[in-house]
Amino acid sequence: MDGIEWEIAGLPLHPLLVHGAAVLIPLSAILLALIAVWGG
Repeated sequence: MDGIEWEIAGLPLHPLLVHGAAVLIPLSAILLALIAVWGG
């Protein structure tokens, strides 16, 4: 990964992955908790 900047639609991929993971991980944890509570 030395000096290689992957891009999607002109946006750098690595920051997108970092922010995506930072958002998706807590969201998925909350969704799993809600499903567990509602599902009984």
